[in-house]
Amino acid sequence: DFSFHQESVGRVIGRNGENLKNARQNISDKAHLRVPDFPATANNKDRILMVSCELPDVQRLLHKLAPALWHASEGASIREFNLLVPCDLAGAVLGKGGITLKELREEFGCKVKMHKDKLPYSDERVLEVQGREEMIDAMVETVIAVLKILQDKPLEHDYIRYTPFVCRDEDYLNLQCGGYNKLYVEATSPGEEAASVSPHVPITRSPEIG
Repeated sequence: DFSFHQESVGRVIGRNGENLKNARQNISDKAHLRVPDFPATANNKDRILMVSCELPDVQRLLHKLAPALWHASEGASIREFNLLVPCDLAGAVLGKGGITLKELREEFGCKVKMHKDKLPYSDERVLEVQGREEMIDAMVETVIAVLKILQDKPLEHDYIRYTPFVCRDEDYLNLQCGGYNKLYVEATSPGEEAASVSPHVPITRSPEIG
């Protein structure tokens, strides 16, 4: 799954879901795409794109939806994808001492960052992939490389998926979790341990990608 900014929801979904329907038709009839109708708050602008399809289809999807899905940092030419990663698999993406993230940065030239804390009331962390607009191919390849790592490390149990609408603004205070809540604290240290948060939303199984 991917998180994106509330301001982009119209461009991602399209009128009466037209953009998602077109994206699905262009990649695979077996692809499942959904943006749950979570209301945004004054400070929390997270929306979720739920994706279930084969990796090559994810690659085509990101190329098609990138102009709508990625978020431009204010006053800059930097674009970003936010991939939601189950906490139990974060270590596989990071690698020992962060070696896997380092290799991804060196191979594709993008900024890749696993945010320290898990998102409130969930078992997911944000993996942020940043690059300039002309680096779209490298950014997509970075995301696909991460998804391949996740695919090779299947989860053995259910986990709690991030559901923005159950979170209060104060739930993001003192967290280094990424996303588009104005109140989260930007990470300033290299620590990678997730904070402990008590869940209060139902446990669901993540749809498999690939």
